[in-house]
Formats: sequence, C-alpha cells, structure tokens
Amino acid sequence: MTRPRAYWSELLILLFFFASRTAALTALPLHNDEGLHLTRAIQVWNGHLFYDISDGKILGIWVIAAFYPQISPVFVARIATLFVSAIGLAAGMALARLAGKRRSASLIAGFLWLVSPYLFFFERMGLADIEAGATIILLTLALLPDVRNRRRSILIAGVALGAAILFKVSTAPFLGIPVLSMLLTQNLSWRTKIKRLVIIYAIALAMFAPAAIYSATRNGFFSIARSWIAGPQASIVTRTFQNTATFSDTMVATNGLWTLALLGVPFSLLAGRRGLYILGSTIGPLFAIVAFGTDVLDRHFGAVVPLMTVVAAVGLTRLFALVTKDNRHWQRPSRMLGQLVLAGGAALVLIWVWLWAYWPAYFDPASFPLSGPMREQYVTLFPSGYGLREAIGNLPQMVGSVNVIGSMTDDGCKRALFYLPAGPSIDCVGIGEGQAQVTQALNKTGVAYVLAENTPIGLDPASVKATWMQIAVYPRPGNVSRVTLWKVTP
Repeated sequence: MTRPRAYWSELLILLFFFASRTAALTALPLHNDEGLHLTRAIQVWNGHLFYDISDGKILGIWVIAAFYPQISPVFVARIATLFVSAIGLAAGMALARLAGKRRSASLIAGFLWLVSPYLFFFERMGLADIEAGATIILLTLALLPDVRNRRRSILIAGVALGAAILFKVSTAPFLGIPVLSMLLTQNLSWRTKIKRLVIIYAIALAMFAPAAIYSATRNGFFSIARSWIAGPQASIVTRTFQNTATFSDTMVATNGLWTLALLGVPFSLLAGRRGLYILGSTIGPLFAIVAFGTDVLDRHFGAVVPLMTVVAAVGLTRLFALVTKDNRHWQRPSRMLGQLVLAGGAALVLIWVWLWAYWPAYFDPASFPLSGPMREQYVTLFPSGYGLREAIGNLPQMVGSVNVIGSMTDDGCKRALFYLPAGPSIDCVGIGEGQAQVTQALNKTGVAYVLAENTPIGLDPASVKATWMQIAVYPRPGNVSRVTLWKVTP
C-alpha cells in the first residue's frame, strides 16, 4: 500500500498551482473569445447544449456552465479552466514519473509547469486550447507503452480523446497518439492492438458524434473550425515558416529564460520507447499545427505546450541521470552539493518568474511579457477588454439608467454585458452599425448615447447628421485604440 506521505511534494505543487493561478484572477479584462464562451455557457442553461458551435469548441462551454456563469461570470469562466488544467498537471507529473522512470522527473515537470509564464497566462483565461492540452496529457498517460495496458486505461484513453476533440475540434492532429502507442507497445498481438484502437476511437466517436451531427445539419460541419485549415492556401513551406515563427516568437516573448527548458525535449529519447512515444506525441501534432494551420495564433499552441513541458522534464531528468551514471566521483557529498545547487537554482527561477510574470499578472496585466501579436489581442486592440471594462463600469455615473447604443463587434458587445452594472442597458447593433438606432432615439427623446469602438469597428459619427459630443474616452494601454461614449443631439 502506498504511504500517504509518498506524494506530498506533488500535492504541494498542486496547491501552489491553485494559489498562484487564482490570485487576482479577474485582473485582466475579458478577451473577446472569453465573452463568446460565457454567452454560450449561459445558453446551455437555456437548454441549447450546442449553441453556436461552428468553431468546434463545445466541452469547455459546458464546463463553464457547470460553475453557473450568471454569477461572477469573469471569475467563473476562468476558474473552470483552472480545474481542467489541474487535471492536466496531475496527469503530467504522473506521466513524467513513469516515462522518466524517476520520481524526480515528476517534480521537475511540476516545477516547470508552475514557472512557465505561457501556461500561467493562458490557464488564467477562459479559453479552450489549454483545456484541450490538459486532456491530451491524460490521453498520453493512459496509453504509455507497457505501463498502462489495462482495460480501464483504454477506457480512460477513449474518454480523454473524445474530451480533447470536444474541447476543440482542431486537436484532431492528436488522433495519432493511440496508433503510436500501439506501435511501440510490446507483448501484445496485433489483433489485441487493433481491438484496443477500435475501442478507443469508438468511445471518442460516440462522445463527439452528437455535436458533429448537430453541426453538420445546421452550419456546415464546424465551418469556422474548418477555415483554420482550409483558408487562403499558401504553400506548405510558407505556412510552416510563418507558423514556426509565431511559435518561436510566442515562446521567447512570454517565457523568457524558461524557454531554455525546452532544450530537454529531444533528450527524452534517452528514456527508450517511452521517451520516443511522448516525444512523438508532441512533435507530430506540433508539426501538423505549424504545417497546415492557416490562422495559427499564440493561444492555439496551448494544446501542445503542456505536453511539451512534461517531455522537457523527462529529457532533463534522463540527461542528468546519464551524466551521473557510474560516476565514481559522484559520491554523497557531491550529491548533496548538487541538490543544493538545484535548490538554489529553483529559488532563483521562482524569484525570476515572480518578477517576470506573477507580479505583472496580479497588479498590472498590461505589462505582462507578451509578443507583439499577443499584446494586440489581449491589451491594445478591440479584442481586448481594456477600455470597454472601464467604460461599462462608469455608465451609471455618466448616463444614469438610460439605454446606450453599443456599436462594436457582436462578441464585444455581449462581453460588455458581463460587466454591466445595475441601471443602464445596452442595445448591441454590430460592427459600424447604429445609424438607424441613433435616428430613432433622436426622434423619440431628442438625445442618444452611443458607446463605440473607434472606426471602422464602431459607428462613424459622420454617418449621422447630428451633434456628437464626447462624454468620455477610454483609451487602451498604448493608446492605439479606444472606447468612446458619445452624446448625440439634433
């Protein structure tokens, strides 16, 4: 029987994970996609399980719905991601221990996970990619060759694969993991291997089929998701170069020194067939993403970075074991010195990650280390919630309880509703729209209030002949875009 204290270090890592991620969880304003997910989650409570699933994101919406997003929606959207990610972290530590054949691999994997700014950033948002990445680790663990060959593991693998695809259809490149596992598993007949593959894929298909049938009969079978690989077709070389550059830029900008840990990824081969399995489970899907994706963004790598972190930990562990193997000079004093060096290095990394990532995320999210495209998405341009959150919060003081015309993206205006305090209401009119609503308000009451993104996202005041007066302007960090509250009179 396993002693209760055997895994106290892993439990501490999980506790620190929750503590570090939940602190100031709502500091960063809602991103455009988060508002979209919250809107869908509320529709689940209205009985629409597959509401607007053309982008192939389903299960994450149900998870958010399970936390009842009608109350504290921003916190709920993000805490849902944390609980799914915690499953991934626990599975990742177990995978590292079994693949690396040392408990130290588990602890290194947990440590690297905790101090990765990339994971830290996206685990604190209500997005689907990082959730899919957590279930991919569970899938990889369940099918680790010659370790997880029991019937229960096959069932877990099928459920994990189905869940990953339900979190986001674009995780399809990971469908090859079960095949790779069976190819590397010994002491099983091909008949048994094929039978297990059939069971795994049958379970995944059974889970995915209702959503697939619904989408196929209503919106062309995940039309938005398919556009990510069927958009404007550049050559595979061009796409691979562009997407690899995006991946590299994202890793270096958000992770800084942590990226050095990825040097351990190829050394996972030192773990033998298990190492080949976890490396192939990572590199194969990553190549598919960068080679065939037509609109790859930073967050899309969230499906593979968690597993890559575990693989790096296994590689570093096996490399260290190789260096110290049969080394007569590596006696007890040397081991103690090595442990002190490692402890000191870990302390320095924790200090660095606190200054580099944790502190900005808690107290000044706009200064979090991001690549240029990420900064545009989450801080400076209209997908960001900056400006919009402040404008919505001030509406009672600025306009009282009147109706305000919201001229912005549909998703942006829906997202604004999650910050709307009691009193005023918002009439969402869409990109560049609102002329008819302004004219109607002027004819009815002689005044209209318009909350608009800067053109062309928001309404152009010149399109309505009236007197437009800026009541308040809410610039986003960097002052390249803003949200403006207008008072319109004849």
